[in-house]
Amino acid sequence: MLYVLTGEGKGKTTSALGTAIRAIGYGYPVIIVQFMKNWDQSGEMKYLQSRGIEIEFYRFGREDRKFVNPKAPRENDFEIAKEALKNAKKLLAKRPYLMILDEVNVALKFGLLDLNEVLDFLSEVPTETHLIFTGRGAHPEIIERADLVTEMKEIKHPYQKGIKAQKGLDY
Repeated sequence: MLYVLTGEGKGKTTSALGTAIRAIGYGYPVIIVQFMKNWDQSGEMKYLQSRGIEIEFYRFGREDRKFVNPKAPRENDFEIAKEALKNAKKLLAKRPYLMILDEVNVALKFGLLDLNEVLDFLSEVPTETHLIFTGRGAHPEIIERADLVTEMKEIKHPYQKGIKAQKGLDY
């Protein structure tokens, strides 16, 4: 199965992590590969670690933890995204029950990854491995190949009032 969580609203990564926790609850192995993120302070991961729950988690983002400028990505942004996809391909050999490619849709949208490379990746996924792709702006071909697509729609967000992300609610 390929699940795609996309849209402008909040909750794509959180939803994917909820599914990961569900799979772990049944004893299934989970691997998470994050694109364009290099921040280890999510509450979900802190919780799992505090309970001694083993999860393979790989982050591929800028060392300075800054966001990628979609209009002017740095040269190493391309390299980091390609390294993340290459790593995900290698990890398929472990045949996890669930693999999450967090923010892969954004990496595609920003042109950091080539669509054909991602489609090639999809053709290499073992039948026993399920995927979740997260991130805004999912490519139409990815949506077409998906078994489930959920679009998060932003109606209202505290950021619009200048309120920053809240620890425990947003991360």
